Amino acid sequence: MKARDIGKFILENIEEAQVNISDYSHYLIRFTRNKVHQAVQDKNFFANVKVIKDKKIGEASTNVAEEKTLREMIGRAETVAELSPPDPEFVSLPKPTPLPFLPPYVEPPSPLEAGEIIGSAIAVAEKRGVFLSGAFSASQGNICVLNSLGIDVCGMMSSFTLRLVAIKAEGSGFSACLTTDWREINPAELAEEAIERALASQNPKEIEPGEYDVVLLPYAVDEIMMFFGWFGFNAKALQEGRSFLEGKLGEKLFDEKITLVDDARNAKLPFPFDWEGVGKQRVVLIERGVAKGVVYDSFTAHKEGKESTGHSTRHAPFPSDMFLYPGEYSLEDLIATLDRGILVTRLHYTNIVHPKQLVFTGLTRDGTFFIEKGKIKYPLRNLRFTQNLLKAFSGDLLLSRELKRGEYSLVPAVRLSNFNFTGISKE
Repeated sequence: MKARDIGKFILENIEEAQVNISDYSHYLIRFTRNKVHQAVQDKNFFANVKVIKDKKIGEASTNVAEEKTLREMIGRAETVAELSPPDPEFVSLPKPTPLPFLPPYVEPPSPLEAGEIIGSAIAVAEKRGVFLSGAFSASQGNICVLNSLGIDVCGMMSSFTLRLVAIKAEGSGFSACLTTDWREINPAELAEEAIERALASQNPKEIEPGEYDVVLLPYAVDEIMMFFGWFGFNAKALQEGRSFLEGKLGEKLFDEKITLVDDARNAKLPFPFDWEGVGKQRVVLIERGVAKGVVYDSFTAHKEGKESTGHSTRHAPFPSDMFLYPGEYSLEDLIATLDRGILVTRLHYTNIVHPKQLVFTGLTRDGTFFIEKGKIKYPLRNLRFTQNLLKAFSGDLLLSRELKRGEYSLVPAVRLSNFNFTGISKE
């Protein structure tokens, strides 16, 4: 049976339910020190059913598309629902909504074409005398959501990622491309980007911890957007009193240059519906520094008498397609504004310290440089930081005009003031 047919079969056997079906394939090629060392391919089927009985909810899943196993899954979900207490806050599953666009789909490259992508990157590294490690991944398949109130949506998805880390002696450099069309990946250009950072990172020095003005490349900014999304701009965090936005919607919390929207259509990894099958809506999160809104799934929306914005994940709403509006500067312009500052390529091992104040911590990685009088002076050892993001993005800042898509967002490079570095990593 096809994914949609499986979903319909499940719904025929339950009075009130939501069904999620994914039927997709994935392959991954890993390489290290300029040699491919692993190639794996798998085909996956996933079915999940959520059963509702008098506000009692039960869920079950399977990865086997056989009728007997599907019936067993239904039985498990019904048993969980019967044994669960009613959820007084549950109102209803969502009703059908128009999809804002059709998902783009591109057939994945053949193994030979994937090998050529990796080979092109490695050839650049070998020519420059640098070791290159990383991975190329390709995913494609059909995703369907159906429920007993009439939602019946399916979409073919494709996604492709090339991540590179160049290493030479003590230095390393990073680059990556995430896209729905593998033909947009330029492996030689990405390799050059990572290699230049690795070569520039030789013989790193140490500096005294303290507050420094910084320029964060889009790789680092994308990581920060994840913290904004989970600990701020989702309705569940706000309703549970965990969001820094509590009691502050409508207030100017950020620099007026900041406009942030969640916009699946225009954030470069488009997919039109969420885990509940609701069409994704464009949501303004910040407008010229003013906190404007959060994203909802049906559960959090019903608690406020609202409609879902189409941002359900399996457990909570999340703005997965954030778009930070760009500025007017080149990256070189941003660096030129630093009298004594630090250029950061990406962040690593990040964790939240204080959700309500949006304080997070972590390390820099794969290209950290000291800037003096607008010029890169020398590479730095990786630095530890602990920073209040509200403070960082409410001070005077500048944005680049170039944008790059990361895992959570489409963002420019950002110049921030007084970023708090607390120590030096000896690794």
